[in-house]
Amino acid sequence: MRTLPDAVDLLQLGAEADLTVLQAVTAVADHGLGPVANSAAVVVAQANRGVRLGDALEHLRTEPALIPIADALIDAER
Repeated sequence: MRTLPDAVDLLQLGAEADLTVLQAVTAVADHGLGPVANSAAVVVAQANRGVRLGDALEHLRTEPALIPIADALIDAER
């Protein structure tokens, strides 16, 4: 997986398949590699522990390349 481009593709496929934001982020966590997948896994873990998904998605903003994606996902969730 080419990390960021593949993660964006997975998120787009998820949206086209009517997945929830959490389901799409889970797909990235499960099928991705590197820092993008690691950040997605943190979001999923936080959401599974009861953190509001919009708040958990803020973790994606720690990776500069993910900020635009994080903003879009946060907007979609809220």
